[in-house]
Amino acid sequence: MEHFSRAGRKRLKKYLKKVSRSMKRKGADKEEIEAVVESLREQVIELVGQPEEKAGKDVIEEILGNFDTPQAFGEQVALNPLPKTDSTAWVAQFSARASIAGVFLALILGALVTSAGGNGQHVGGVAFLVCEVMAFITGAIKFRTKPGRIGLVISGLLLLVFVIAVNANK
Repeated sequence: MEHFSRAGRKRLKKYLKKVSRSMKRKGADKEEIEAVVESLREQVIELVGQPEEKAGKDVIEEILGNFDTPQAFGEQVALNPLPKTDSTAWVAQFSARASIAGVFLALILGALVTSAGGNGQHVGGVAFLVCEVMAFITGAIKFRTKPGRIGLVISGLLLLVFVIAVNANK
């Protein structure tokens, strides 16, 4: 911006500040505002180029006259709202994955403990039970999502089979 006069810099700064305020009022986040403001600044610098004398307020006014109004930038934010994301979607994913992982965890831990000389059935059973109960609870919490329902159903069925198997061995 060394090619701008003091009045030219001041005018550009005022315009960019209005753009920033307009976007902020309409709900734009800080990164989006900074990206737009920087892009506008670069466009003005590019349009000014390398003048023989410093670009004054009138030159900047002429360039900004071809740009959208600051309010138009804010309206663009309002027209294109960012999609709201569910910050707890991982809970449903955990439910579906834990319900399946419980079986593998029980088998692997059971085999490892048995090969080490311990009681693999108890260790594998406890690991299985912990995973399936966690999957059942998180699936119930996120029942309205597909992964939540899948985790709830799978873990519910596996817990039912587990209870039946434990009672059959008594």
